[in-house]
Amino acid sequence: MQFIEATEKIECIRYLEYGKRIKMVETTIEGVEIDTPEDLERAKKLWNR
Repeated sequence: MQFIEATEKIECIRYLEYGKRIKMVETTIEGVEIDTPEDLERAKKLWNR
């Protein structure tokens, strides 16, 4: 299951694999991945701009 998620870079794909429905919207806003403490600090700095 996680192979598709890793390949597509879409965490929500797990819901699809379990038969759930999701909605997605295309946007120009760039999100911030938070996977490490360093990522969290970077996100906090961006948030406070």
